[in-house]
Amino acid sequence: MPDALQTGRRSLGALILTFEKVRSEQGNHAMEEKPVLVVDDENQILTMCRKALSRNGYLPFVARSPDAAMKILQEKNIPVAFIDLHLHSRTDGVQLGRQIRKHDPSIQLYAMSGYASQEMRVECEQVGFTRFLEKPVSIHQFLSILQDIFPDFE
Repeated sequence: MPDALQTGRRSLGALILTFEKVRSEQGNHAMEEKPVLVVDDENQILTMCRKALSRNGYLPFVARSPDAAMKILQEKNIPVAFIDLHLHSRTDGVQLGRQIRKHDPSIQLYAMSGYASQEMRVECEQVGFTRFLEKPVSIHQFLSILQDIFPDFE
């Protein structure tokens, strides 16, 4: 009888470990399927986006500069990026959009700005930005857009 009990315990332990592994893989897989890049030079915006996107089941990647954004995109497969047009950098958001387009033509790009001329909006269209968002962008706007991009997400 002790052998059967010991075998049962080992089997139960293996079952629990298998369940935990599957649950862990499903959780990681689900998060990996919903990565989002936000590029902005304002820490408060990046922090708010990171927290809100995480709470809603997305995997946020944030970058304060075009170089950091390109590094992330070279390492990760990210289908959508929200980019501030007025970055305090040698490269502005429109130029970053061009670089991203060369790297991955399929990524959906969303331009964000609190002040953009009609000329800049036209330039965004020419670069291939999916849409222009006027700052401040609400979390509801982000989530609505992401719901369209990831329609199977509950």
